[in-house]
Amino acid sequence: MGELNSQNGGTGWAGAWTASTSNTQVVNPAVDLSGDRAVQFTGNNNNAAYRQFAPPFSGNQLFVDFYIQVDSGTLANNDFLALWLDTAAAGDHTARPNIGIKSDGSGLNDVFARTNGTGGSFVPNSNIGSTNDVTHHIVGLLTKSGGNYNKFEVWLDPTIGDLLLPDAAFSGNAGIA
Repeated sequence: MGELNSQNGGTGWAGAWTASTSNTQVVNPAVDLSGDRAVQFTGNNNNAAYRQFAPPFSGNQLFVDFYIQVDSGTLANNDFLALWLDTAAAGDHTARPNIGIKSDGSGLNDVFARTNGTGGSFVPNSNIGSTNDVTHHIVGLLTKSGGNYNKFEVWLDPTIGDLLLPDAAFSGNAGIA
């Protein structure tokens, strides 16, 4: 379908997507995602695609969610795909909240959330790459009490009743308010 770079659909954004044209592609997904398009990521890039909220989010709770599907192949140790919540457009973003999947190198692609650092809290038994072409729903809730965001909860394939208790949670100063 084309490149993600410069696409400008949706509301609540300060501008268009900035995306690495060698690592991102807008494609028709195998599963209908009520928009009939998805982003395919390949290769390695700390900043494959990014976009800024408009205006910057200022609430105490931010829900995020996305669908993810491992298409084929095996991820190597420390390969991951994450949604980073940061104000910088470059760098490795390890000091900011992020949520996604991370491979341990043995074929396990675990769902995680973290407010900072390179560790995180992982959803138990969340090997979403064990069966390719299965679409999973990842939901996160970033919250703050006091000055900075300090807790990131994550759910994998939740139902409405599951939202009372997250599958995993990580606490730590996210460095952003």
